[in-house]
Amino acid sequence: GQAAASVTAAAAVEMKVDQEVEALPGTRTKPPVPRGIDELFIPPMLDPEEAFEESARRIPLDAHAAGLLYRPSIFAQVNILYNARKYDIQHEREIAFLVHEVRSRGGVDWEASIIDPLDLERMDQEPHDTVRFAAVEKPLNDKTVLTDVSGDLRDWIYRDAPLLVKANEELDIYAGPTVDLETFQAQCDDAADKRLQAEIDLLEEKYERKFDSLETKLDREERELAEDRADVERRKQEEYTSYAETVLSFFKGRRRSLSSAMSKRGRRSKAEEDVEESIEEIADLKEEIAELKVELEQEIDELEEKWMDIADDIEEVPVAPYKKDIDIDFFGVAWLPYYLVLVDDRFVEIAAFEVGE
Repeated sequence: GQAAASVTAAAAVEMKVDQEVEALPGTRTKPPVPRGIDELFIPPMLDPEEAFEESARRIPLDAHAAGLLYRPSIFAQVNILYNARKYDIQHEREIAFLVHEVRSRGGVDWEASIIDPLDLERMDQEPHDTVRFAAVEKPLNDKTVLTDVSGDLRDWIYRDAPLLVKANEELDIYAGPTVDLETFQAQCDDAADKRLQAEIDLLEEKYERKFDSLETKLDREERELAEDRADVERRKQEEYTSYAETVLSFFKGRRRSLSSAMSKRGRRSKAEEDVEESIEEIADLKEEIAELKVELEQEIDELEEKWMDIADDIEEVPVAPYKKDIDIDFFGVAWLPYYLVLVDDRFVEIAAFEVGE
């Protein structure tokens, strides 16, 4: 009698477990996908506690995962080779997509569907045991729609997923995504600085000839000024001597002509005029040299501003891939794992995976 009671109790527990399992969403058997469509199973990446923490829903502290449900979704992973021959850049890019909604005629918002690429070798080819499966509904059960989606993906990559090449056309400098903007800007600054210095060297060489010519004239005028001043002093001395001799002759009773003294005075006046002319010419030459220096500095400032603007003239040039270089590594159905959690007498699905966007 006691043994019979134990068997009855065990059967009751097993029946209760079976009832709870049957109450879970989904089915024990995986629904088929259209023939020829690939599928993979993304394994749980988070344990229940981690999944609860990541979830935006409020989960009771005593909640626990009652099971695991797989939901189907369109997944694609593509390898793209960009050959930007004009810019001597070759770049390989891998993009993955997880599609939750398909519009009419196989249209998809591919930009919004981008996720971090998955390691396809680590994905499961078979589902875990004791899991449940959600239904495969339209468009996932329609091979024609899935084929259209696959074609739309290839067209979108060719049309709307270009490689953005950083370019400075004036400096003839280009870089792909592996070079960040700060590094590229530094490359442009360095190249512009070299071009600037080359132009400054040519400009200074041109002005150097002008400065040499003015400096030669200035040296000559300063020598002439010194000679004119010495001549004035000599004329003054001659004039004083002549006057002295005239006065002395007068007191001695000898007549001496004043014309000689007047002639010497005229020659002194002419020498003094030469001094004034030299002083004015020297002042004009120094002013011309000063103005030339200002002019040179202004032209250098203009060159610096010009090459600074050129260094900052960076744009992104889109380069589309060749269609032959778009390699679809995977396109088909991905089964995504969700923990089933009983909250307020109903099951809530909590994602057991993470995909970066």
